Amino acid sequence: MLALILTAPVRAQDQSDADEEAGGLLVNFLQDTLSDENRKVRVSGLEGTFSSRATIEKLTVSDDQGVWLTMTGAVLDWNRLALVRGRFSVNTLGADEIIIARLPGKTTTDTELPTPEATPFQVPDLPVAIELGEISVGRLELGEAVVGVAAELEVDGTLTLAEGALDTNLSVTRLDRPADAIELIARFDNATRNIALDLSVTENAGGLISAALKLPGRPPLSLTAAGEGPVSDFTADIALASDGERRVAGQVRLRADALSDRPDKAGGGIAFSADLGGDLTPFLPPDYREFFGTDTRLVLDGARDGEGRVEIGELSVRSDALGLDGSLVIDAAGTVEMVDFQGGITPPDGRRVLLPLTGPRTTLAQATFSAQLDRAQGDGWALRMQADGLERPDLSVDMMRITGVGDLGGAEAPRIQGDLKAIMRGIDLADPAQAAAVGAGLSLDGHFALGNDGVLGLDGFEVNGPDYRATLDGTLRWLDSGPKVQGTISAGAADLARFSGLAGLELSGAANAQISGSGAPLSGSFDIVLDARAQELATGIERLDPVIAGQTVLHLDAARDETGLNLRAFRLNGKQLSADADGRLSSTDGTLRLSAELADLALLTPELSGPLKLTGRGRRSPEGWGGRLRLEGPQASHADLTGIIAPDGAAGVRFSAELARLERLVPELAGSLTAKGRARRDPAGTWSIDTDAKGPAGISSNITGTFDESTGQTDLAAKGQLRLNVANLFISPNSVDGPANFDLTLKGQPSLAALRGTISTSGTVLAIPSVAQTIENIGATVTIADSRADIVMTGGLRAGGGLRVGGTVALSPPFDGRLTADLSNLVLTDNISYTTSASGQLVYAGPLTGNGDLSGEIRFGRTEINLNTASGAAGAAPIPPIDHRGETAAVRATLKRAGLIDTGNGNGGPVIGLNVRLVNGDRVYARGYGLQAEMGGDILLRGTTAQVEPAGQIELIRGSLDLFGRRLKLTRGVIDLQGDLKPYVEFQSTTSTSEGQATIEISGPLDAPEVKVYSDPERPSEEALAMLLFGNRFSELSPLVIAQMAASLARLRSGGGGVTGKVRDATGADTVGVGADAGGAGLLRGGGYLSENVYTDFSVNTEGETELNLNLDVTDSVTLKGTVDNSGNTALGIFYERDY
Repeated sequence: MLALILTAPVRAQDQSDADEEAGGLLVNFLQDTLSDENRKVRVSGLEGTFSSRATIEKLTVSDDQGVWLTMTGAVLDWNRLALVRGRFSVNTLGADEIIIARLPGKTTTDTELPTPEATPFQVPDLPVAIELGEISVGRLELGEAVVGVAAELEVDGTLTLAEGALDTNLSVTRLDRPADAIELIARFDNATRNIALDLSVTENAGGLISAALKLPGRPPLSLTAAGEGPVSDFTADIALASDGERRVAGQVRLRADALSDRPDKAGGGIAFSADLGGDLTPFLPPDYREFFGTDTRLVLDGARDGEGRVEIGELSVRSDALGLDGSLVIDAAGTVEMVDFQGGITPPDGRRVLLPLTGPRTTLAQATFSAQLDRAQGDGWALRMQADGLERPDLSVDMMRITGVGDLGGAEAPRIQGDLKAIMRGIDLADPAQAAAVGAGLSLDGHFALGNDGVLGLDGFEVNGPDYRATLDGTLRWLDSGPKVQGTISAGAADLARFSGLAGLELSGAANAQISGSGAPLSGSFDIVLDARAQELATGIERLDPVIAGQTVLHLDAARDETGLNLRAFRLNGKQLSADADGRLSSTDGTLRLSAELADLALLTPELSGPLKLTGRGRRSPEGWGGRLRLEGPQASHADLTGIIAPDGAAGVRFSAELARLERLVPELAGSLTAKGRARRDPAGTWSIDTDAKGPAGISSNITGTFDESTGQTDLAAKGQLRLNVANLFISPNSVDGPANFDLTLKGQPSLAALRGTISTSGTVLAIPSVAQTIENIGATVTIADSRADIVMTGGLRAGGGLRVGGTVALSPPFDGRLTADLSNLVLTDNISYTTSASGQLVYAGPLTGNGDLSGEIRFGRTEINLNTASGAAGAAPIPPIDHRGETAAVRATLKRAGLIDTGNGNGGPVIGLNVRLVNGDRVYARGYGLQAEMGGDILLRGTTAQVEPAGQIELIRGSLDLFGRRLKLTRGVIDLQGDLKPYVEFQSTTSTSEGQATIEISGPLDAPEVKVYSDPERPSEEALAMLLFGNRFSELSPLVIAQMAASLARLRSGGGGVTGKVRDATGADTVGVGADAGGAGLLRGGGYLSENVYTDFSVNTEGETELNLNLDVTDSVTLKGTVDNSGNTALGIFYERDY
């Protein structure tokens, strides 16, 4: 480059003296000549351009990343008149300093393919002789980015290249490490054919070469290569050492070709051989040393005759793991005549070996390979490769085999053709999605043919997986415009589920497709026909799957060439969805038409039933684009969009839409929702927008403003009122009713920081059925500015009390915020099982997406708990599981609102840290099952919402249990919260007797407690209950009374009839009862109808007392009643009854 710059003025003699003195035009000429799109050259201080001594003060070369080369003090001392004699004679070519800070950026260059003809070795015969008397660079600085270590070098030498002779003497020394040097003497004379070579490279540890090659330990290095003699008998001795020990040594020899003596061979040939070997392990990373071992050797023996025919009789490469032997013959025209290679990789330890490859670690159990071709024996060729136990971090393959057989054409029709087969077994991909898609095995099979016209033909190429396949038939040809492909590709999968991971969807169904035609990748032209068919396709998307269910067929017929795009046909036919389109487009004109129809919109939105149709047309002309889209839905709902685009970029768009019978979506909003608007774009790229929307219950919206495409600046304003009822579509079964007023602006670059304004609501009602609560009279204001929202909200529960929430939330993820909720006498009740009031404050701080903290204290007032409502006691039995067959979309929506469909989202949601104290400011009263308990206590909630850690409990103060007319004192009572925050109750009453202890326990979740009776020592539950009620007297009870205990216990537990029901069935009595009389004696009652109007009943106690009653219904209003007992007492009465 230095010589080129300093001699450039000789090639620019037509510049005027004024230009030379100014220097500007000449410098510009040099810079423009040497620069290109990937390189910028800057020259300053150019002097003596037409003298025998030219200098440059400074030269820089830069790329997109900046300056990478700087040269200062460049000088060229040369003999200008020598050019007349055809010699470029230089006394001195040098520079004071050259700094190479880094390697230049990658550039794209065109690389010409080498000619097939072989050419003999010789020094190039240049049009002028080159003599460089002195080459000198006082300081050459290499940046660390160049080779990995910074270095300062000095370069001195001479170079002569003239009349077919080469004579060079070069010395490179490190200024910062003088012991590191490169010395080169090289001479060759075409006339005498003598070669002289003396190369010496030495450097101490941590040198430039070891750093550049990244040798382990950066050892001291020594390399020598020396030899002298004629080309017909030349030997160079080569030796490489590190740490003072010889590692690799050998010879490279040139000699007269022995084949030249054969009468069928032309003279002038030369033979060549090489024998190099040694221990490469000190130069290798430790992991690769096993592959090479301590003796790696290369042996090469071959010859080239005078016609250019090359014959390699022996090629051998050996290491501990690798063995390769082969031979090769190439004729003078570059045609391969013979190939015979065989080799393999065998781990030295018999197990596995790491391959010396870049990228991920790749190990192998074993591999073999071979290739044969011999035109003297025929035109057949064969190839075989097999690798076993291939493993990488992302992939493992038990076995991989590639085989090929075929033949080469004769001299008149040179070509190669054959059959290729490949098999991969035991494929295991680390990526689960890829592993599921590919499967455990693959195979490839096909025929190829490459003709002398350059056309590659592929016939019957087939790839087979576990339940998918693909085939390819086609040709690839190279034209002046680039490659062109033509053929047919078919693919099919019996089960798309295997591709779910790659698609990120829960795919199912089967599909197959075929595409045929031609295309040119570089020009982008194509002419194709695509046919595809899917059966029972599903994606796991609830709203989409019903639309694509059944069979779906796709047909596409299209072409693109220099005249434009021609969509001859597009058709999509499915059970629910259909579409078709056609048209033709060019740069100046064209038309497009499309239509689509969804059979029933209820598949997407259960509330809207009926077909949905889309039609559209577009036209292009020299005046621009124009078109219209129309969407028609059920109940005369529609939307229209029209627009034009002019050649200068101006555009106009208008739209109008109406959603009829809005009450189908939001029952509270009866009427139609209409919207209309327009948008205009001027040639400069600024849009003006004006839209309006109106609907029932005061719904309105107006959006106006501008948007500049070139700068991205916006100036938009939006005002209006919405009904929050629309949100019910998304928050069901919860519901909200009320208005939302908004007044927003967006000024500047579209971002949250540019958004300002307010959103407010008043008189809003929110119903939450899952907790049986309704929040009324909600008033809220959200003020948006500076990428955050300030929130103030008030409201109250329908049952009583007030609620206030306030704070700030960031509008960008993760939505950091701090919100405070103040509760004031908030009445909490489900109107069935509990009633309480709550006051206090809760504070949430942190991201709204999770990992925040909730803290505070809630103080509860008087709390009433009704245990009688548990387990269906207050109503009907729980609804058993029901299998809904053939359910419609509307039925499914109803079930979802009722909470009868498991959506699988119960365990999701953000994780929030807890530090909340629940304080009982008043008493807790629990009643039911005959139980009355007064309780008190506090609970502290810690941990997180994913793993709650409650501490404390609500404990018994006093209480009793009324059972069978007896009042038992409660000995234990506890209400606490389990890890899932469900209340858990436990009440016990224990009695001690001479026979032991008996306990009745009511325990379990608050919504489903169980009754247990047990004793110590253990007795049947009915005896334990008798002991509990009668104490020491329980042993005096008759079996009939014990049976009554069992029946009562059964009723207490489950509400069933128990033993008395069986007695009633056995005796035929209408009523049977067991109890105790006023004196505490056991009592048996029974009764029945003697006739339609005569009823009798009796009672017998454990004291032997009996009583008999007789009732006679004289009329509907008059009854006669008589009584007699075992003591002889009688009674008679007349009773008059009247229903009003």
